Amino acid sequence: MTCYKCHSKQIDGCLKNKNLTQRDCGHPSRNAEWSCFYSVTYDTTTDTIIVRSDCIDVPHEEHSMKVFSICKSPNDKLIIKECRVCDSYLCNPAALPNISHVTLAFVPFAFLITKSFFH
Repeated sequence: MTCYKCHSKQIDGCLKNKNLTQRDCGHPSRNAEWSCFYSVTYDTTTDTIIVRSDCIDVPHEEHSMKVFSICKSPNDKLIIKECRVCDSYLCNPAALPNISHVTLAFVPFAFLITKSFFH
């Protein structure tokens, strides 16, 4: 399996037309298989967005149920806004920005406006 590898703090940092790195995932661990993933996470403590693409070693039981632990928010400070897991060659670039990405990009700005007007 070959996936795109990217880590960015910009919503468009992992777009396909940007300079993405390709990564050969190698051999999966026992009772698992490789997949590619793309995720957008909002960090509430730093008020930043984290965009990641890479290989992920998915246990067979997660893969068969199509419920992936990487797509679950680990706590209330890191909120997964978008997550995709796929199983084909270089299937994990970011999609072109759509309304949800534009909306997500303005979440911190809207928070500051609300905070300044209603305090």
